[in-house]
Amino acid sequence: MAQQQQNLHVAAPGFAGLNTQDSPVGLGMEYAAVADNCVIDKFGRIACRKGFNQQTTNPDVLAGQPLESSFIFTDDDGTQYLLTSGNSSIYLHSGGTLTALTLPIGYPGITDDNWQFCQLNNVCYMVQAGHPPLKFEPATPTELLEWSEDPTDLPTLTAIGFPNTITAGYGRIFTGDFDGNPSICAWSNLLDGDGYTTASDPASDAGFYDLEEFWPYGHDETVSIRVHNNFLIIWGKESIILFQIPDNG
Repeated sequence: MAQQQQNLHVAAPGFAGLNTQDSPVGLGMEYAAVADNCVIDKFGRIACRKGFNQQTTNPDVLAGQPLESSFIFTDDDGTQYLLTSGNSSIYLHSGGTLTALTLPIGYPGITDDNWQFCQLNNVCYMVQAGHPPLKFEPATPTELLEWSEDPTDLPTLTAIGFPNTITAGYGRIFTGDFDGNPSICAWSNLLDGDGYTTASDPASDAGFYDLEEFWPYGHDETVSIRVHNNFLIIWGKESIILFQIPDNG
């Protein structure tokens, strides 16, 4: 049953300092259970944030432009790669240095920095509106590669452009918000993130949804796609669609 909203005013949460001894269940709001990026003054109170530590020794490569997006890609052997985008490039951050990754031969170039990243089967995939999708593989850590196939290789989807949102789950890559058709959601072959030519095993085939069949208001535009709690969740500008993933993916 709905109840009247009650507003709680907390003037100084955590003012009594850090308390890691008592159970969080009974901990009052005057105590902090976690205190990151801050300092505790001589009275035991959270006083102010610490300064940020510079992580990059060559920020001049950005020519004064900000880093817009980043992603930590973890190799199968546990090696981590920090990929980040800015100044119309994609960089690998290692040892405090930003190194621009080489684009594939013939790639038309990068004109914006709104890349989205995800990983599947030891490959990092990245998409952005108006750009052919790219990928990063540990075997070639200084360069980027184009996908061997993309959703335009699916039958009846040859007229769509490139995707603008991406996620990984259940052994597949899901992409959406395509240039020219924001209502298409496509998925890759099983364990083959840039494989979209249909496979011989129907359980492994790539495919797509035309979300015009599912938008509750008849039309919407995809904003983001994520996989969570056995659902494929598609956010539109005005609605949200949930697809339940079958047991076989």
